[in-house]
Amino acid sequence: SNMLMTAYYPVFRFYFPNANGNWDGAIMHSIMAIAVFTDNRKMFNNAVNHFLYGPVNGSLFKYIYPNGQCQETTRDQGHVQLGLGEFAGAAQIAFTQGRDLLSAGNNRLAMGYEFTSRVLLDELPQSYGPVSQRAKSLRDCFEYVYRHYTANGINMPYTKRTADSVRQRASR
Repeated sequence: SNMLMTAYYPVFRFYFPNANGNWDGAIMHSIMAIAVFTDNRKMFNNAVNHFLYGPVNGSLFKYIYPNGQCQETTRDQGHVQLGLGEFAGAAQIAFTQGRDLLSAGNNRLAMGYEFTSRVLLDELPQSYGPVSQRAKSLRDCFEYVYRHYTANGINMPYTKRTADSVRQRASR
């Protein structure tokens, strides 16, 4: 607890508003994990608030647009998957603590996964700006999200296809 609170938390407690949203996704994920480990409700609530209302690029609603496109879709798909995975990790921690961030914004995270899965499967959905074709190697960030949403009655056909294709090599 002492190491987390003195060595790590001070480095990222103010998030990183000058960077792309994947940075704040990773920071929120880390802060939520530290908050749960240290039983710090105030810290946990701060991360939840940033997830929902963070300024600049840091919130779910600034990272994933209403059509599901991610803020970094025009940059490269590796960073998009990183960002989605970090937002999903933070939402998963919150869910285990009784706070449902996965359904926030009419399942905005699911929309981000579906849009990105379409891109990774070589479809080109309507986009704000050109969709980058760089770094399209699939990461293993799809399984939990796919299972959660489909268990709650949300159809995710593209995310299913990406999850199916990486399942054998996914980290355990």
